[in-house]
Amino acid sequence: MLNRFYKNQRGASSILVIILMVVLLVFGLAVLTTTLSNVRLGESKRAWLQDYYTLEALGEEQIAFYDTLLLEAALEARDRVSHVTTAESDSQFYKMAYTNIYMELVNDKLYNLMDDSENIILTWLDPDPSAYMPMALTFSVELPDSDYSKYLQITMGILGAYDDNLSDDLVFNERYVLTRHTQQQSTYLLDESIEFDDPFEEDSTSDNPFDE
Repeated sequence: MLNRFYKNQRGASSILVIILMVVLLVFGLAVLTTTLSNVRLGESKRAWLQDYYTLEALGEEQIAFYDTLLLEAALEARDRVSHVTTAESDSQFYKMAYTNIYMELVNDKLYNLMDDSENIILTWLDPDPSAYMPMALTFSVELPDSDYSKYLQITMGILGAYDDNLSDDLVFNERYVLTRHTQQQSTYLLDESIEFDDPFEEDSTSDNPFDE
């Protein structure tokens, strides 16, 4: 009787099919989860690259803007020096006069911009206008329409009129050099503080359980 029960194998194939389907379902879910994770990672990387190149483009625009301002100051300084009388036409004298006028114009132009923007910091590094780097300009470019603040901080070292940088015809070889060019983002702060009402305040509860 017992042997006859063990010899009856009806339904065994159905159990194997069910087990096989469960195994395939688990593998399918694992593959689906991995695929979705890769898709999300790809989207995050694509968004990060887009933000990166957007910030780089905005930073290059600002650098070009300030370089144009330096060029305008240089041309204006040359125009002013050109009105010096021929009796004082000494090359070294011209360079000294040009250097002082140029740095004064640069200082005035940048300070005028500082009145309209809080993202500009101008620092005098050396009082000598003919030094290698008399001043430095630091500014930041923020990414618009971002979930949390991403910004690019740039420092332009404004080069002076030292011998190797200023030609005899009063033309700068280099007007600036980048000393800092870093991308950053503001720290995300999670506010986990829980505010509880004071049960003894009249505004928080109408009935004080300790009053009799």
